[in-house]
Amino acid sequence: MNPKNKWNLLILAFAIVAFGLACSQNQQKANGLVDEANKFIGEAKTAQETADKKYNEVIDKVNGEFPEGRDAYKATVQEAIDNYDKASKKVTDAANKFDEASKIDTTDKYKTYLTAKTNENKKRAEWLMAFKERAQAILDAGSFDELKTKIDALTAKINSIDKEASKFGDEAKKIETDNPEIFKK
Repeated sequence: MNPKNKWNLLILAFAIVAFGLACSQNQQKANGLVDEANKFIGEAKTAQETADKKYNEVIDKVNGEFPEGRDAYKATVQEAIDNYDKASKKVTDAANKFDEASKIDTTDKYKTYLTAKTNENKKRAEWLMAFKERAQAILDAGSFDELKTKIDALTAKINSIDKEASKFGDEAKKIETDNPEIFKK
């Protein structure tokens, strides 16, 4: 073999290996960001569970004597509000990590997956803020009828946002199911 051809072949082989390493490093970087996002989601879930518990504790006590008895559970409602806010912020952090990962040079399918996860988590943050608004209504409503009207409207909003978020989540899950080779185990 001609020495010039050997050098060209060697350079080509080196370029292929370098490209493979770069792709692998990009995938590892994206996976690291996904791990961070998933950590935020776990923290959000814990905060939401605490908020839901506090909210349900209070909403079961709200009755026709509302708002006169509100002071008895004001601190518990505030805990729910604070935890919904914390959960929303954590999910927003997760969405930002997914978004950052989607901008890394990886496969198109993986980028599409990451974009779906970004959109899902943006919607989940909005969803959690609606839960926060619903808890806040307990502190803000002037009468039991006003509270019921606000809760009904916010529950409808929560359900609507949940449907939107679930569409993105289903899209991501389908990509993951249809392309197991691009996801780390």
